[in-house]
Amino acid sequence: MLRTEDAITPSLSGGQVLFSLIAYVAVYAVIYSFGLTYIYRLLRVGPASEPESVTQLQPGRPLAVALQGRPQ
Repeated sequence: MLRTEDAITPSLSGGQVLFSLIAYVAVYAVIYSFGLTYIYRLLRVGPASEPESVTQLQPGRPLAVALQGRPQ
């Protein structure tokens, strides 16, 4: 059986553990805030306009959908 007092790292102080915890929380807070800002901007802009219907494209041109909007 391993006792808790035997499992600690003698060279690790409480201050170092606290600093590590604060650093992790800060990094994740920054990542989370950037993610929320990005999602908010996407939702504010809304969906893109609907693409041209496949039936409106010229028949016999299977790549017409992939080439939409490119100069011919």
